Amino acid sequence: MSPPRVSAIHYGIRHPETGDWLTSMFRVQAAGNAIPDGWEYSWSYPVVPQQPELSREEAFLLVIVAMDGGDAHTFNVVIPIYQPTSLWDRVLAALDPGRWARAFAGWIVEAVHGALCGFVEQISGADACGGG
Repeated sequence: MSPPRVSAIHYGIRHPETGDWLTSMFRVQAAGNAIPDGWEYSWSYPVVPQQPELSREEAFLLVIVAMDGGDAHTFNVVIPIYQPTSLWDRVLAALDPGRWARAFAGWIVEAVHGALCGFVEQISGADACGGG
């Protein structure tokens, strides 16, 4: 038995921290072809002039609602932070002070965690942090 046919998809973009909607919910019509494992779709997305420009410095949520008959199935997909791939962009990104600060903070957290694990293991004689 094949899964139910999707009659329409609605999508919109939300801010991941505040939950605020950045766009309306847009409807996309579908035309499905039956295949042995279910349905295959070709989607035609509308060009919507009022869609906002998204910051390349933040991640966002793409909310997708698939309708199959009367049932709605909601999916949340992360729109990732833009990371350029050219060599020059990588060099500039490696020199970004914000990345250095995050890396340094990560190293401090790992060092404190390692020290606490070692201390607890010395005191209790048990494997406190699952290191074997």
